[in-house]
Amino acid sequence: MNQAVYSKVAIGVWGISFVAVPLLWVLFGASYAQSYLLGAATSMLNLSLLIKSSRRALERPEGSRQGYIMSQQVLRMGLYFAVLIAAFFIGTDPLGYLALLFGLLSVKIVLVLYTLSKGGNL
Repeated sequence: MNQAVYSKVAIGVWGISFVAVPLLWVLFGASYAQSYLLGAATSMLNLSLLIKSSRRALERPEGSRQGYIMSQQVLRMGLYFAVLIAAFFIGTDPLGYLALLFGLLSVKIVLVLYTLSKGGNL
């Protein structure tokens, strides 16, 4: 994928967030909007870390790339896990986890929609 795809995905995620956050705030309350926003920000951070680690992996020697990629994957999944644990400790409603999950999946949703809009060709 080229840099334009990442830029369009980021713009798409923030566009959805500008619609979803006020809508969630009005319909369900501030805690749901905050949960979604926390998930979307975490998802964007993970996208940024993925881009950075992909570029750095190509600079490494052939034998050490796999270990580096796996360590970066564990770091990114740990970030998701930490956000879910934090949501548990701050007392998020059970339905608030759905808003958090939608935020965490926002990059993936936008990426799939972008791919479908291009006919499967990036």
